[in-house]
Order: sequence, then C-alpha cells, then structure tokens
Amino acid sequence: MKSQKLISLVLCLIASMAVLSPIKAGSEDDARRNNEIALLRSARELEFGNTDEKIRAAQYMGSVKSRRFVRLLGSELRNGLDNPELRRTPTHNPYVKYQIAWALGNIGHPDALPDLFAALEITGKLLDESIKETEDLRKSEEGKNSWRVILDHNKPGPALLRDGALYPASPDVYWSVADEFKRETVDMSDEGHRVRLEGYNYLNLISAIMRAIGEITLKQSQNFMNSRHAGNTQSILDSSLNALKPFINHPIPLVRAAAISGICNVRSLQSAIVLEDQFKKEEDPLVKVRISYGILVIDKSKFEYYRTIIESLHSPLRSVRTEAAISLRELAMGEAVHELEEALTLEQYHEVRTILQEAIHNAQLNILLPIQ
Repeated sequence: MKSQKLISLVLCLIASMAVLSPIKAGSEDDARRNNEIALLRSARELEFGNTDEKIRAAQYMGSVKSRRFVRLLGSELRNGLDNPELRRTPTHNPYVKYQIAWALGNIGHPDALPDLFAALEITGKLLDESIKETEDLRKSEEGKNSWRVILDHNKPGPALLRDGALYPASPDVYWSVADEFKRETVDMSDEGHRVRLEGYNYLNLISAIMRAIGEITLKQSQNFMNSRHAGNTQSILDSSLNALKPFINHPIPLVRAAAISGICNVRSLQSAIVLEDQFKKEEDPLVKVRISYGILVIDKSKFEYYRTIIESLHSPLRSVRTEAAISLRELAMGEAVHELEEALTLEQYHEVRTILQEAIHNAQLNILLPIQ
C-alpha cells in the first residue's frame, strides 16, 4: 500500500514538472534550422564572398553533397574563366576553381556535366596558351643570354615534384611559384598572395574537372539498371566520352593520364575501344599503366594489359611503380599476389610499400571470397 502511494506521489511530481516546464523546440528542429542557415550562408559566400569564403563554401557544399548547389557551383566554375581580367583576381585563381570542381564531382549529379564540359574546353585552351607563353619566354631569355631559368608548368602544383623526390611534399614546396615573388615580398595578410602560394595552376584545374566528369559518369554507369536513370544514361556516357577524348593526345602526359581516368569511368564498349587504340600509340609508361587499368576494369580477361601492370611494378621510376601498385590495389586480382609480394620485398619507398601491402590484402581477399 505504501509503495503504491509512493509511486502515485512520484508520478504527480513528474506531471507537475512537465506542466511547469517551458516548451522547447526539439533537437531535430534546431538541427534543421541550423543546417538551413549554413546552406544559405555558404551559397551567399560562394557567389559574393572573398577568396577564403569561396573556398570554404565550395568545400562545405561538396561535403554535404546537396543537389541544390549543383547549378550554383557550375555557374561559379565557369564564371571568369574566359575573361583575362577576372582570371588575374584571387577569387578566380585555379585553386578556388579546383575546390568548386571537386565539390561538383563529390555531389555527383548529372546536371553538372554541361558546366563541367564548358569549363574543360576553356581550361584546355588556357593550358595550351600557358605552354606557348612559357616556350616564347624561354626563347626570349635564351636570345638575351639570360641566366634566368624558365620553368615548365607541365606538372600540377604545389611543389611540381620531380622523379626521385623522397617525400610526397618537400621543403621546396613553393619553388614553382617563387619566380612570381622575386619582385615583391610575400604578404600573408593579402588573400591574393595566400592563394598564389598554394601553387595551383591550370593543370591542377583540368585534372579536377576531368575527375569530376569521371565520378559523375561512373555513378550513372552504376545506375544503368535502374529504370529511373536508364533512359538518359547512354547519352550521358557518350557525352562524357566525347568531351574527354580530345585530351588523350595532349602533349603533357599528366593531362592524358587525367583524361584516361575519366574515360575509365565511362565503363562502356566504346570507351574500351578508345583505350585500346590509345595504348597502341602511347609512349609514357605511367599513362600506359593507367590505360591498362581502365581496360581491365571493363574486361579482366585482357591478359596482355595485366602483364603491362605487373611489369611496371619493377620500373626504375617511382611514379610508375606507384601507379602500378594503385592499379592492382583497386583491381584486387588474386593472381597478382606473388608478383606483389616480390615487389614489396624490393620496394625502398615507404609510401609505395604501404600501397603494395594494401594491394596484397585485397588480392588475398579475392582468392578467399567466392566468385559473385
């Protein structure tokens, strides 16, 4: 009896506390409101913000992967690319555009492709202009018997690392932009100086655009069996392939490699034919490995391309060995275990050894797991 009275008293106290306590919004409502505020702020910063705000906004949009940003990001990516005056401003630096292209690829919506195709065409022309300007400047300096060394921007920044560098980043990480600051002191309070020190050039940007096209196209390829997407999928695959094909003959090997990566994600018979034709005339060993990987992704029975990757594990160039190790890690082919273990025994660089260990693990899993 006493226990029943005690329980009744406790229930009355709880009820009175509930009546007297103020009504508060639930955590779900707060989260929804805060999220909406953050979305609106990032949209405003991307369109009207300074350099740092645009970078932060693009990174946020790519992280939340909201489709509502696709057209805004695409418009901002193209904005100013074909305007020489705007291109010189910090807010239109290749590093800023790189973040925007990354965000579009991370969101992965096909409506971003037209803007990416347009940006790819413009950036390709800018890269060609940069190559010509460098060549003309070198000839001019040689004609004057100048001591000045003209650097080719034929590798992505920062660092523009050469073969034989021990670490992924080095103490001379800013050497690729040092020439720009010979006549002025670096001012870290200047947003233009800060973004230039990132060292990103149009090679970085074109690679990011191609990667974004590839990521979006891959998602469409994976959705091919979904009736909601199947009707438009083939036209998307064809459009992406046609946009990337002109760059597989570019004079800079890393541009060809980026284009090959995008074509690998098309995952169609037409893309396999393009890759096999390119393999026959390709001379750069790293690009040949990437082509081989793309063909094997589509058809693992192509043994001759598997042998190309295996042989590349023993290349004297670290970059080629790294590319081969990454390819085998992603392919996860059980028959490569012994060759990978031998390559691991011989490898001197820690970063490449780590990739080889991951590749061995994936290959061993492929042996153990049943065929699907």
